[in-house]
Amino acid sequence: LYRCFRTIIGSDELWVSVDNWGIMRPCKSIPQKELPPNTQRTDVSCENCEIIDKPEWSTKSRWLHWDLNPFVWTATQDGIDYEFTGDFISENNGSRNNGEPKLQGLINLIDCREEDGGFCIVPGFHKHLSTWASQPHLSSYKHKSQEDYDFVYVPKNDPMLQQIQKIPMRKGSLLIWSSEMPHCNYGNNSNRFRMVQYIKMFTAQPKAKGVAYRAKLMKEHVPKNLQEEEINTKLFGIKQYTDDK
Repeated sequence: LYRCFRTIIGSDELWVSVDNWGIMRPCKSIPQKELPPNTQRTDVSCENCEIIDKPEWSTKSRWLHWDLNPFVWTATQDGIDYEFTGDFISENNGSRNNGEPKLQGLINLIDCREEDGGFCIVPGFHKHLSTWASQPHLSSYKHKSQEDYDFVYVPKNDPMLQQIQKIPMRKGSLLIWSSEMPHCNYGNNSNRFRMVQYIKMFTAQPKAKGVAYRAKLMKEHVPKNLQEEEINTKLFGIKQYTDDK
């Protein structure tokens, strides 16, 4: 994973996030029968029990968004410097555009077919973000979003909503995308789970505010076996790359 992000970003000195995992429940053919104690169900089939659909379990659709502010990001003189405030999930989302690729990713934990719900994106939109953000008719939306540095929805009825592409994935696959591309999840419409682990890496910020607090939390919560290799301690920010220089 480190080599993949390192190749795209072009830097050896990266930090990795402690990000969310994602699970989508099946919403079709749901068995209405409790499992016996200390057992697990690996699929949603059962014998001698009622099977029903639960469409209300499917995630909402059409929540296409950026994990950055496209209006701020494309104005390179604006933005905020990285600062760790205790939130690993959104860290670095609202940071200033310094010319480096801004990336997000996910790892599929089980096979995900198109009907199982999953990730969707507007491919190639990073090439058009500046042009899109400079459109005059978006001035009121830009003003409304000016305080939202780390999460902005795509406006309703925007033509890009017709360009969404669903991304089915195999178990163990890694998907990395530019944060400049609007994306979201779409709802499960099957009898199978969808399970993913989100991940992002970005250039280490050893002089930023909150770095000591970040290192302390990482050391406390990252499993000890993952702290045994030196590259891992640097990726998590427990040890700084400059310690060897």
